[in-house]
Amino acid sequence: MYFLLITSLVFITSVPSDIVLAHSTHHGEITNKTIFHAWWDEEDEDCIIRFLPKTSSSEASFQVNDGIPISKDQILEIYKEKKYRGAFRSKAYIYHLTYKDEKSKVSTSKIIFIDKNTSIKFEKALEQFGI
Repeated sequence: MYFLLITSLVFITSVPSDIVLAHSTHHGEITNKTIFHAWWDEEDEDCIIRFLPKTSSSEASFQVNDGIPISKDQILEIYKEKKYRGAFRSKAYIYHLTYKDEKSKVSTSKIIFIDKNTSIKFEKALEQFGI
């Protein structure tokens, strides 16, 4: 009986270390700047995604960590995949991005969320961004 209880607790409390996330925040001090915390598969690390507003010197852009911002014209394709990760684990919401980098080289990345509500907010931010 105790073994079953301990085994159940291990399954319930084990957290996958390969995917992290889960919230978005809106920073009022910077107009229309929206930030999401996600897992960046390309770099195998947590990341911060920023939607930066248009300014007098630059167009609206999408930025991962402190990388070079990408304008919506550079984004070629974004699609979402829902992946079931097994019993006692939440779904993963994976956004596949294909874009042209600053040298016009076509690149791809995966941004992963494990929280459904954050994934929905991210989709709405993409729509507001014009994608």
